This record gives sequence, structure tokens and C-alpha cells, in this order.
Amino acid sequence: MNAFQGKILFVDDCTDTCEMVEVFLRQANLDATCCSCPVEALNLLKNEKFDIVFTDLVMEGMNGDELCTEISLHRPGTPVILITGFPSFEAAVLAMQVGAHDFLTKPINIHDMILSINEFAHRSVA
Repeated sequence: MNAFQGKILFVDDCTDTCEMVEVFLRQANLDATCCSCPVEALNLLKNEKFDIVFTDLVMEGMNGDELCTEISLHRPGTPVILITGFPSFEAAVLAMQVGAHDFLTKPINIHDMILSINEFAHRSVA
């Protein structure tokens, strides 16, 4: 059973990835919404509260670092976890610079995502 009871937003411009992650997170009894368009994700965030956001770093229309910055403006305090298929020292530094709370690599490991979610839940309670 997961300690986290909040809402999760997952953003990745690869529709197949979004669908796969949504299925796995819901199978883990997590309230997950997935969005393949970062601009649409930002609109969702402006109108709805999410407790944690996972976003791909490299996307069409708006990169994950830009989305992270926008989230901090519209929903300050919302933890953002950046995900990239191109891990590098520079990408990790960028994640920290834009205020990301964590940094995961692709291919996406659902177990690592759930660990990250539960660590956030533990920090929120503590």
C-alpha cells in the first residue's frame, strides 16, 4: 500500500509513455493524470491542484525545465521531478537550478517513481 494519497500529474510528449505510466500508477492505487502536451499540462495545473508533478525534460512546445519554472509561479511549493532520456551532469544541474525536487532517468522505472512518490509523502508528513 502506498503512503501517498495525493494527486499526481505525469507529463511526457510521448503518448505511449504517458499511457503506460498512467496504467502502472493506477494499478499501484495512485491518483494519476497523464498529459502528453506540456502546454495543456500547465493549463491543468492552473485550474487543478496536483500534489506532485513528473515531467520529461525534453519535449515539443515547452521543455520540462520551462514547465518547472511555470509551476513554481502558478503553484508554488508543488514538487516537480524531472525525467530525462539524456542523463548528464548538466541536466542534473539544470534540474536543481529550476527547482526540481528530484531527477529520474529513462527508461522510466515505475518502482523508482513510486519510491520517489513515497519519499515525498514521508517528507510531507514528517
